[in-house]
Amino acid sequence: TAGEVCARLVEPPAEAAVARAVDELKFLEAMTVSDDGKEEMTALGVHLSTLPVDCRIGKLILLGAMFGVANDALTIAATLSYRSPFQAPISKREEADRAKMSFATAQSDHLTIVNAYNSVDSMGHARFSFCRENFLSIKTLQTIAGLKRQFLELLSASGFVRPGLRSRAVESLGRRNGGTDGVALALEQGLGGRGGGGGGGGGNWSRGGTMPGDWECGDPRCRGSNFARNTKCYRCKAPKPIIIEDDE
Repeated sequence: TAGEVCARLVEPPAEAAVARAVDELKFLEAMTVSDDGKEEMTALGVHLSTLPVDCRIGKLILLGAMFGVANDALTIAATLSYRSPFQAPISKREEADRAKMSFATAQSDHLTIVNAYNSVDSMGHARFSFCRENFLSIKTLQTIAGLKRQFLELLSASGFVRPGLRSRAVESLGRRNGGTDGVALALEQGLGGRGGGGGGGGGNWSRGGTMPGDWECGDPRCRGSNFARNTKCYRCKAPKPIIIEDDE
């Protein structure tokens, strides 16, 4: 059991701490405990064990990848791992609150931060003045971007998203394409991107290779490369082509 393993450590943790950790893993459905006390990792637990992050953060980014919302899940995970980008100076508290409310989404603090982050990420050099006007910390946003890329690299190494996505390469990709964090583009197109020799972001995949089921848009004016889960082309919104296999 976890308790027996921890007890053999040079400086074993308190039994109560181990029990709380096991309860947390059970709550997250990462571990099961039978009536006779036998502990087993679930499939989720096995995947979480490969991610060197807090298990709650790990489950968030894994589920985000599985449900096709990895980019936003990574933003939330990075924010939870660091801090909120919103500032509230005492002398301008009301103005700061109004600015934050302008990003409010579905009465959710997490989605509000995602909305603010995405707004800034798409702005290029104009983001600096935008952040000052909206009481957002540019340094905090930059740190969140860096954490997002690190988490993306972990997801890539675990096989939950496109392979070969390294943090520095994703950062370089973003700089070549409007100064974004590069995560969304890397998820959709790989490290080739629009500016990295990938046919303008069209028919060529990144050096990381394709995933099973990935498909190319049938519109000759687009030729966008899409994830298998996409039912429409991310670029031109053309429907996914239907492939009819001939019977032998």
